[in-house]
Amino acid sequence: MTRWLLIAVLLGSRCAHADEALVTLPVPYRIVQDALIAQVFIGPAQTVRVFEGQGACNTLTLSEARVESGGRQRVRVLTTLTAHAGTPLAAGQCLFLFDWSGVLETNEEPYLVNGRVGIGFRVVDSNILDRNGKRTSVPGVVWAWVKQYAHPRLAGVVLDLSPTLGSAREFVQASTSDAAVGSMFDSLRIKAVVVAAETLNVQIALTVPPIPADWQVSAPEPALTGDELERLRNAWQTWEGFATWLIKTVAVDADESLTTTLGAALLDGRHDLVTILSTDSAVDPVPALFVKTWTRLAPLFLQLATRVPGVDALRYLGFISAAEIWRTLQSAAPQFGLTLDANALRRLARTLLPAVDDSALAYSIAVDPGLRTVLGFDPEFAQAGNPRQPWWHVVRSAEAASGIDPALSQRLDGWVPESSDLDQYLTVVATLFEQIASVELGRGKVQPPYAAVYQTLLRATAWQETCWRQYVLKEHTVQTIRSVSGSVGIMQVNTHVWRGIYDLQALLNDVGYNARAGNEILVHYLVDFAIRKREYEAPGGIDNLARASYAVYNGGPSHLKRYRIRGTNEGLRKIDAAFWKKYLALKREGVTSDQVVKECYGS
Repeated sequence: MTRWLLIAVLLGSRCAHADEALVTLPVPYRIVQDALIAQVFIGPAQTVRVFEGQGACNTLTLSEARVESGGRQRVRVLTTLTAHAGTPLAAGQCLFLFDWSGVLETNEEPYLVNGRVGIGFRVVDSNILDRNGKRTSVPGVVWAWVKQYAHPRLAGVVLDLSPTLGSAREFVQASTSDAAVGSMFDSLRIKAVVVAAETLNVQIALTVPPIPADWQVSAPEPALTGDELERLRNAWQTWEGFATWLIKTVAVDADESLTTTLGAALLDGRHDLVTILSTDSAVDPVPALFVKTWTRLAPLFLQLATRVPGVDALRYLGFISAAEIWRTLQSAAPQFGLTLDANALRRLARTLLPAVDDSALAYSIAVDPGLRTVLGFDPEFAQAGNPRQPWWHVVRSAEAASGIDPALSQRLDGWVPESSDLDQYLTVVATLFEQIASVELGRGKVQPPYAAVYQTLLRATAWQETCWRQYVLKEHTVQTIRSVSGSVGIMQVNTHVWRGIYDLQALLNDVGYNARAGNEILVHYLVDFAIRKREYEAPGGIDNLARASYAVYNGGPSHLKRYRIRGTNEGLRKIDAAFWKKYLALKREGVTSDQVVKECYGS
């Protein structure tokens, strides 16, 4: 089975019948291998002497166990085999007849043991291979030892999934007050085991009580009380704290490419939250957010479970089983009313990291260097200066240290341009963007072939978002521009999506900080997404990089290709078309021109 088919199986958990829920749990062969080593290869340096006779003159030793798919519903076990044959002499000496070494290949079929949650392996056939993997002959006495002593030891391995599935049970039970869930888990059993290319796919079955004929989802009241709003706020913040912790935790085991994908999943999840918060629904958003986020993360967890050492792989397996069973039951047994409150998410977190404490899972708006690192950003952003100074002095000290003139931010503070000073205002903003771009190009992340696209992208994004404004005048009061979804300032940096990555007060109150933050986000999307995914190869050429980067800036990493694919909704198409018009206007006029932006102001 290919990896993509396996992922389809993993993501395709379903209710097969009205009374049976099925979940496919992928078990990496690394876990089977570790079980084999722990139960059989218990000698020095992970060896096992399966036979010793005649004063230790005749021995058969196995070492270096490896487990992989053998195809045809068989697991292939490879071990280095070393044999010594001899005749005992006086004083414990041996007259050795021969020494032989090679590779023992055994093909084994999985079968169900240990009640309903264990898997055993029976030897179907075996071969002796040379060091090049070719079949070879072996002295008859050695072959006899293999069949008599090696086969039974290798076939004695049992993969016990009860601890892993027990974690899932604890998590699901913590998600509901319905006692019937316990009885349902009593029915849990392994229904089938399929040998796939990269994992052993274990099909878990649970007998689910039928949905009562009169059961229905209670409709929420259209108007939310203060208490209801507070409960919803607590619910999504609890989820957000958990989701952020989860991404940071698993990123520790990931390589650079996988970390980028994890960071994208985090940002897409936060964009999903922004979409939900933009509605007036009284429905708890967390279950839907969990399902959507886990759909993105499941293939990544599977990759990690195949790469990390055995103990860590078991942690990932426990998490996968818990998440998959919860997701399946939420669909197959809605009468249980599964929720994800702080207690349930705490249980789920501890399937992955047993020692995690509540403070690690807490929702926070403080800038988190670890979170910034996961996204590929420098750990610190505008944190220089005397901590006893007001935050805006700290920010401006950092701007000065990074090549940005703090006087520009100071001059723009509270400035709402009028027709009489509009030219002057746009010149100051253009100078700010020029300095930001100069510093950015000096860092080298944006390579020279993409410099012109980047510089136009930065200015066009700010034009699209706010017409280069940080502030507006409302009821005779100067206020920072805010959207209904929580985006603020000149670059409309969303406070929900980018919490923990930027100082939210600085985004509101400092033009330079907001502009630099928006620039960092754009560069991340341009280099780590649009360029890395080679969007410039699609029809449209290099300017596609700007269109793709803005689409991600506006909607999250999953929106990378929306500007050029069918099915994008009309609202998003209009947004992308408006940006494209501004980008082309700036490209024609040159990035140093600020006059084209005046059309925002009716000039």
